[in-house]
Amino acid sequence: MWETGSPVGQTVAGMSGVSGPWSYQFNLPTSITFDQYGYMYIMDSGNNRIQRWWPGATYGTTVASSTSFYNPRGLIIDPLGNLVLADCSNHRVVSFSGGCGPTTTTTIPTITNPPNEICDAAYWNSTIKIVAGATNTPSSALNRLNTPVDVFFDGNEY
Repeated sequence: MWETGSPVGQTVAGMSGVSGPWSYQFNLPTSITFDQYGYMYIMDSGNNRIQRWWPGATYGTTVASSTSFYNPRGLIIDPLGNLVLADCSNHRVVSFSGGCGPTTTTTIPTITNPPNEICDAAYWNSTIKIVAGATNTPSSALNRLNTPVDVFFDGNEY
């Protein structure tokens, strides 16, 4: 965090110069977003997980993880409170339903839907629904994704 006018930043999550899989460490964090309560959600790309940090916390809680992620990057909370991530090297965007429990880890099942679709995952029962993009199928077609690295919502539902 950088205070306005400050010449140095302050570490608010993780440890400077140390990477790893523990709840107080990251391995290639690529994106952050905040919810309405001030909780910070961090895409921990190297550990294939999303960590939630409470304001002032010294460790995070894994709220979503999956071995099916491949180089996940961008992360945002949509207008309905769902966590949405760009799963870059799988060429898809995945959405986890809101209400992520503080101590539960989700493992997403293998995608069996047609290529190049966006996914909507129900957090509580590990189901997944494609809403755009596809796993391992890059393309320049209008209905496909090629290495998405971020997500953004313009206020319209998808």
